[in-house]
Amino acid sequence: MPIKEACHVAVQKNHASKHRLWKHAQARQNAKGQGPTPVLQIVSYGSELSNRGPTFDMDLSDFMDGEMPISYDKAKKYFAQDPSQKWAAYVAGTILVLMTELGVRFEDSISMLVSSAVPEGKGVSSSASVEVASMSAVAAAHGNYYPNSPKLIGTSFFLLNISVML
Repeated sequence: MPIKEACHVAVQKNHASKHRLWKHAQARQNAKGQGPTPVLQIVSYGSELSNRGPTFDMDLSDFMDGEMPISYDKAKKYFAQDPSQKWAAYVAGTILVLMTELGVRFEDSISMLVSSAVPEGKGVSSSASVEVASMSAVAAAHGNYYPNSPKLIGTSFFLLNISVML
């Protein structure tokens, strides 16, 4: 059944050397003694209306274990470290699903803006809308798959809902 609320996700790709990092992300990379590496930065528009942090960031390499993506169990533990950041699993988890299920690799940094008017806590519609909008935006921005791609719909959306939902 359609609802009147919507979720919108905007995605921007940037080469790691040209991406303007938040200060703590820059400090994290400097502490690791590494040059610019791809990061994921997410801003949740309207987060002040809930009990979640307005921003989230991570090095995309945190999703890798050597040459392979980390397991969904490891991702669940990663996102559970800070309860105010747990919401980011619904957005960032879509990247892990694309990596795990479709073999997509992300060489560039990713900035995302999420805005959702779908009411939270009313079943799965709010989280599902964020997941579907996020995966569609990431896939389209990276040119690998389009939101109506049978492979994307048939594999990733299904697995996303059963594997990453925290």
